[in-house]
Amino acid sequence: DLHTSKKYFMSETDAKVPVADGEKPQTQRCAGVYSFCCIPVGHIGLKILDKQRKPVMAVMVVLKIVALVLSIVAACGAATDSDTVKAVSWTHGEVKEFGGDIYIALNAYYLTGGNQSRLMKWEDEGCDASEASQDSQDLCKNCKSAATGTVLAAIAGVITKIPGISNCLTRGGVFFKMSDSPKSKFMAVLTGLIQPIVLLTSALSYGQYCYADLPDHINGTDVDYSNGPGYVSVLIAIVLDIFVAIIHIITPCPEGSELYAQQMKSPVDDKGVDL
Repeated sequence: DLHTSKKYFMSETDAKVPVADGEKPQTQRCAGVYSFCCIPVGHIGLKILDKQRKPVMAVMVVLKIVALVLSIVAACGAATDSDTVKAVSWTHGEVKEFGGDIYIALNAYYLTGGNQSRLMKWEDEGCDASEASQDSQDLCKNCKSAATGTVLAAIAGVITKIPGISNCLTRGGVFFKMSDSPKSKFMAVLTGLIQPIVLLTSALSYGQYCYADLPDHINGTDVDYSNGPGYVSVLIAIVLDIFVAIIHIITPCPEGSELYAQQMKSPVDDKGVDL
């Protein structure tokens, strides 16, 4: 027999897991828009990860903290002071002939050479110098757009790590009673994938216009470019975020838990219709 409602299907076994009289549900059920994804996602996973969920999620917490630190390093690339731009630049160019350096960040770039240095904010850079060729102006405009367009994604990459860490703690019961459920897993997977994918899109755009497309010669002088610490940090953080999301996907919810039963129970028709 299967139980059905206007919202979703559920198994009779899940519906009969007891709930203490007078006890309020610890969270909302998987209903409405979440039901078609939330419930199937809860079942997916490997039993071995279910049995070892506490140590597994503890490791995921550590990875999320590492990703948080790396994301902070990357987001500092939005600074506009010379020392920070130099320390956490997203692109570094070395002008060997003059012993100079080019440091490109999200809101500014910093030029050094000989006894001189110059900090330019992207908001002050018009990229339309009369002495520059049209190609140079286009390169400048593309890099400026890609760099400044990555600022919000980089900052969001820091902010979203906090709920990401909370999701791992909740699903694993690392420091408190485990309260994993289909809904908490669904939200952990959803938020764990969307943010790094959005950030990856911005980072790849930056890498194209502020690294790959940069000229190898400036005024006849060779320039060697490399990825700066900010860009390397954000790429590692993205990889860690996606890895943690995958672990969430393949870690099933504990079906025997009371909370699991509460969320799988139909909010429309508890008795269901026998088929």
